[in-house]
Amino acid sequence: MSVIVALGVAFVTAPLALAQQENSYVHTESIGASNLVKCPTEPLTFLPIDCWVGKKIVFLPKRMSSQEHGYFDLQKVEVAGAESVVSQKPKKKRRTPKKPAAPQPPIPRGVPYAEVVGQVGTIVEIQENPMGVGMVARQAIVDIEGGKRYSSRVNGLFAGEESIPDTVFVEDLEAAKEKWLGKTLWFKSRRAMTYDANTDKIGFFEVENYSPVEIVEIVAGWYTQSPIRFIFRTTGDAVGFIDVNLSGTNISTILRDNSLFDQYFSEIDPREQHDWSLTRPHWSYHFSC
Repeated sequence: MSVIVALGVAFVTAPLALAQQENSYVHTESIGASNLVKCPTEPLTFLPIDCWVGKKIVFLPKRMSSQEHGYFDLQKVEVAGAESVVSQKPKKKRRTPKKPAAPQPPIPRGVPYAEVVGQVGTIVEIQENPMGVGMVARQAIVDIEGGKRYSSRVNGLFAGEESIPDTVFVEDLEAAKEKWLGKTLWFKSRRAMTYDANTDKIGFFEVENYSPVEIVEIVAGWYTQSPIRFIFRTTGDAVGFIDVNLSGTNISTILRDNSLFDQYFSEIDPREQHDWSLTRPHWSYHFSC
């Protein structure tokens, strides 16, 4: 009996295997180059979203006038087993009111500013289309020390455009500190910015083009598209800052070529590159403040 069964199985499977080998209407093997993304290891290099899991991010500070809005794109998440579930209050059964209900205050969105500002989180998951078709295309699940978990919308519908709002990658900050903190750079812009935390006012002061400045602090900036702040001191002892984009990571393609480091700073003294005596006979490092 077992011999008959074996022969029957062989009789059925053999033609199938032969058909798969000789079928000219389908192609079951890989076509073209592999789609696997190779994550770069060089510092200050653009990281695509496929390389984000496991990376650490910092939640950016905000100006005083924006702090009351908190982090609008962020939500607290409850951890149920191995899955992440966005916290929601249980729905109550609807009852017909005996009298018109009083106006209800709007449901708060996002996370309060003080809860996460400056906190370091680890991206543990990128979820594809978590809310269904027509809703958020992707969201990032971020863990913060102390058992806190959050979800954030990932902006951008197409490859290379993705960004997690109000964040900067820690490795970009650390690489910038290691490379430029305490160093002298030459300022290529004519205006530096100042900020008064008591009045929330931004100011400016004039700086002679290509003047040397000392980088005294490198911290998180205000905006996702220019997330790293260089605080510097001029030779006239004035202190200002400029926010820059160093790697393009976590920045939309539309904004990725703006606020670049090279647009504001030079790492080489221009007097070593050019003979200023011929083009600018009155060259001097002059400051207006």
